[in-house]
Amino acid sequence: MDKECERLNGAMDRAMRGLRTDDKAIIEILTNKSDEQRKELSAKYKELYQEDLLDSLERATAGNFRKVICGLLKSPAQVNAGYVKDALEGFRVDYEALIGVICVLNNEEIKALKEAYHEEFGKKLEEHVRSRTSGDVGTMLVSLLQANRSESTEVDEGQAKTDAQELKNVFYATFGGDKSVPITIFVNRSYDQLRATFNEYATLTNSTILADIESKLSGNLAKAFLTIGSLVIDDVKYYAKTLYDSMKGLGTRDAILMFVVTRTYRTKMKEIKPAYLKEYGETLTSWIEDDTSGAYKRSLLALVGPEGGEEAPAESTDQAAKPETQDQGQEQATEQAAEAPAEEPPAEATEQAAE
Repeated sequence: MDKECERLNGAMDRAMRGLRTDDKAIIEILTNKSDEQRKELSAKYKELYQEDLLDSLERATAGNFRKVICGLLKSPAQVNAGYVKDALEGFRVDYEALIGVICVLNNEEIKALKEAYHEEFGKKLEEHVRSRTSGDVGTMLVSLLQANRSESTEVDEGQAKTDAQELKNVFYATFGGDKSVPITIFVNRSYDQLRATFNEYATLTNSTILADIESKLSGNLAKAFLTIGSLVIDDVKYYAKTLYDSMKGLGTRDAILMFVVTRTYRTKMKEIKPAYLKEYGETLTSWIEDDTSGAYKRSLLALVGPEGGEEAPAESTDQAAKPETQDQGQEQATEQAAEAPAEEPPAEATEQAAE
């Protein structure tokens, strides 16, 4: 571990001297450790150099590479808090990112998120979300932050039938119906209970819950319902589709891409990669290769890991092609510019209408 600390210190010392950061060493060392091992590494680094490893990395890196790598030294709650803050405090609210984080967390994770948000940014998350969102989707997000979802593993078949009928009544109502009913069901029922409800719904309507949400709802509220519904039905397929959606078309939805990769690389990624290939006909790593660049790309590929039969992709060929004396500040500025989201005009009225 002493040698790893020495390599990290050397990598960051290059940045302080205006040379290109040795991201190869940083990625190789930090992405191949467990959370506990990274804690031990941080403690050893501070003992050897009297500096905090996270602080040093934040000074030596930039852009989305910084978010990915520094996130590995933070708790999941701290990382999630950062994504939520960015979504709330942008030029306009990034509902896609906000929904993509809050709607997938369990009760324990939501409680940890609220605590981390208050500690990191001095604000109560429910109040911040309430002040920055509006309409039914705002109500749904604030309700989710109460962390009141049932954790029972027992299924009440009678309740499932009742809830299915309630959902049908709302979704098939002439003028859309009262959305507070499906919000309550989607926010408070356990995943097992929701699966039973969705099965009953299919029997009642000869349709699926996801198909009817897509056809009968719109805007950010539909996205929130679809996120929870898709996760309940097949979480691996949900994450594969979310990764695909984050990279398809023009531009990259980096917040979503980073959130899903860093959330799933320890637990679900081995299942997500073949599901992605089956669904979209190309590998996840090939999409990341094409859609991202630089140290940011290499860090994502290291976390995702190789596809079946491939060599580990962390040391991409473009790494070797860059001259050792390239100015680090220039490289970081280029990466930051490439990773920055396109600025959008304010559209508060449009947001409210979409809900």
